[in-house]
Amino acid sequence: MENIYSKKQYYFVGFTSLIVSVLGLILSISTFNIIKNSLGFISDERKYVGLYWLFKPMTLFIGVTKNAFDVWEVFLLSLLLVGSIIFLLKKRDTRLIAFVFSIILISNAQGMFNTLFYFLYTKKKIEAETGSGMGIMMYFYPVVEALYIVISYKILTIIKSKKVLNITHTETSTVIKDTPKIQRFFHFLIDTFIILLVFCPLVFNLFEAYLIKISFFREKLNNEFGALLLIVIVRFIYYPFFEILFGSTPAKFLTESRVISNTAEKPSVSDIFKRTLYRNIPFNAVSFFWKTGLHDSLSYTHVVKEKRNGFKTGYLLIVLAVFIPYVYFYYFGEKIITDYRTSKIDERMIKYESDFRRSSVENINPNQVYILKRLGSMLYEGKALKIERIEGNEIICKELIKKDTYDLNYYGLVDLYKNQKDTATVYRFTKKDFINAVPKNIREMDEEKRNGTNFFDQYGTYEIKDIYTLNAPFIEEGKIEQEYSMKNRSNVQRISFKNIGKSGRIVSIKTADGKVIWKDKFPIMMKGSNTYSDWFSVHVDNLKAEDTFSADMEVADSLNNRQMYKIEMDQAPYTAIRIYRLN
Repeated sequence: MENIYSKKQYYFVGFTSLIVSVLGLILSISTFNIIKNSLGFISDERKYVGLYWLFKPMTLFIGVTKNAFDVWEVFLLSLLLVGSIIFLLKKRDTRLIAFVFSIILISNAQGMFNTLFYFLYTKKKIEAETGSGMGIMMYFYPVVEALYIVISYKILTIIKSKKVLNITHTETSTVIKDTPKIQRFFHFLIDTFIILLVFCPLVFNLFEAYLIKISFFREKLNNEFGALLLIVIVRFIYYPFFEILFGSTPAKFLTESRVISNTAEKPSVSDIFKRTLYRNIPFNAVSFFWKTGLHDSLSYTHVVKEKRNGFKTGYLLIVLAVFIPYVYFYYFGEKIITDYRTSKIDERMIKYESDFRRSSVENINPNQVYILKRLGSMLYEGKALKIERIEGNEIICKELIKKDTYDLNYYGLVDLYKNQKDTATVYRFTKKDFINAVPKNIREMDEEKRNGTNFFDQYGTYEIKDIYTLNAPFIEEGKIEQEYSMKNRSNVQRISFKNIGKSGRIVSIKTADGKVIWKDKFPIMMKGSNTYSDWFSVHVDNLKAEDTFSADMEVADSLNNRQMYKIEMDQAPYTAIRIYRLN
């Protein structure tokens, strides 16, 4: 295949693209790893983040949560790497190179403005608030940005100089091939998204510095309309910048298209600004599905194809379309996974609680207090049944009542029983009454359709909301405690538990897969608690903060009555130790 580039141009375009792509990938991934691994800590590695960020070829992000490592930077730099390899092997196809370098060009041009904004405003603000600036590193940013601008402009100029229009000559006419309508639609999507990616950093800085102080912007434009207005304004920079310099935007570089006038020449500057103005006409974005687009016809311009020098554009757009599900998952996948994991945790919690209530009723004893919930009622009153004794099939209980509350917890019950045990009303029930009060369809939102027991004739039906054993330990929650050293900061040193019940001991803890090592010698004594702040710890090994595990804990009270707990560590929606009672 004939090489349309000189040897000097071939080496400059090919190897510069290869070096920039590899350097950018290394810097983006390294920056992400350092920030991720040192989050919340001052590490030796973190001092290199500023240096890495300085030499990154582009800075792209949408929103405020993923700016340390954005998939778009890595994706585009990967395209540049693939494009450079294709060009070095084939010596012709430059679409991927031109596409990515056009984004590097506009990103660094925007970065220059951002840097200027820093020196004019942000620098003074930071020095006033902290007493110091951001260091000498900021003075090198315009130098590096200028270098990337020069390199990008030079490469795009070389590539554009070798492009010719796709012209077909017949005996009666000369026809320039129009860009297909589906490719025009991709132009709109890709260019709009690049506008958001490139200009988000600048808009955030402007909004934080100036616009947030103006009530109109703060109250009226902090919504979808504000985002739309942003796109309209930035279009007057983006489209004229590319179409005046090169006749093509990044998306048009990708499909080998360019803007021409009615006479098949380079459009005038006024024609380009007219095109940009007419882009904001409602429904213009889909108007090119007809004979010609509104912004084309009104500005007397056309979008036409250049002669193809490589694989078909349709194949490339199919590859990009396949990337759409990944992009969706990048921005929404974390929430989808978290919601799924959370739903599974909720299912397990309901199962454990249901099993616990059934087991407790089957083994009903005089140490228990049953918290009741009146179904279909908003009565502002807490009600419970304290089991006093069991006589054959009859269960003798005392009714405990607390006014002005919807909830009764362990602490409240202990005090409530002390105050009311001598005056409480005594009731006799059967075991079947308690079995019928165990919730069987807890997901039914209409409480009147749920099962229950009419414990008190005049008050309607009740279900068992919770069960406490007053003379036993009650482990309510747990938390992990990590090492303080930077080297091992993700290692978990111990797990602390809160016992809000009576004194007792942990007999054993057994992890389901045996991975987590419990270092302390069992049994482990637990003190009784009268406060919310008493914790005890169990030391562990081979456990990291990002891990998950499931374990069974056996606890004994002072009379050697045994209780079983399920301990689970999970990561949805955050790292947590969850405690479930099993009997």
